[in-house]
Amino acid sequence: MNPQDCKPLPEKVNVLVNVFTYAKQVGADLLNYCVGTVGAMGAHKRIEIGTISYTQGYPTDRVRNAACAQAKRDGFHFLLMLDDDMKPDLLLGRDPDAQEFLPTALDFALAHDGPCLVGAPYCSTPPNQDVVVMKNRVYAPDLPVAEAGMKLDKYTRDEAAVLTGIKQVAALPTGCLLVDIRACDIVPPPWFSYEYEDEPYNTKLASTEDIVFTRNCDWLGVPNYCHWSAWAGHNKVYLTGKPELSPVTGVAGAIYKAWS
Repeated sequence: MNPQDCKPLPEKVNVLVNVFTYAKQVGADLLNYCVGTVGAMGAHKRIEIGTISYTQGYPTDRVRNAACAQAKRDGFHFLLMLDDDMKPDLLLGRDPDAQEFLPTALDFALAHDGPCLVGAPYCSTPPNQDVVVMKNRVYAPDLPVAEAGMKLDKYTRDEAAVLTGIKQVAALPTGCLLVDIRACDIVPPPWFSYEYEDEPYNTKLASTEDIVFTRNCDWLGVPNYCHWSAWAGHNKVYLTGKPELSPVTGVAGAIYKAWS
């Protein structure tokens, strides 16, 4: 199916919020968020049914496929994926530019021409705390793009630190991801899977299941959007948050002082 062949969304939509827990435990940050989400969904003028559910276990691609299959089977129009170690709306109330993720992401998706995905940005585990949102980066300017002139690459911390609003990206993480379920009619199942560098042995991981799904959506005409004004925290060794610009002047000053 092509995106333009999708049926339009009804005036009132059904939203499934699914928590992915791998040890039958949910962090306090996410539990508090889910409690508040119940009221937020009830107050949204376009939501007919709002339901919170969960899947438990491994492997990760299996449980994400199960959540999408449940959403399709039970007549949900949107699926909000939440990992159990997330803290959505991290900066709400602390940053004047921060926005609440679910209602603003849903409003954007409802107004979008055809299905799309909207995700909250967040960072991976310390010490690097990489931004796990992807862009198409030109790495060989003299090569034609259609051949080999671009690659899928993470946004740098400096790039992500200054971005705001909802902007199109190449691929998204699934820790806090709003999926228009019509995308699952365009991308063939299994929607989530891993890719390996050394098939058929499959010992060296090339792409994780979240990048595979969202990248394939982008390739098949379902665009990905990152909500740069709705950062989520990620509970790893500690709670990672929004990056700040690198303190270049401070580093240079320290080096100058040491050399002096």
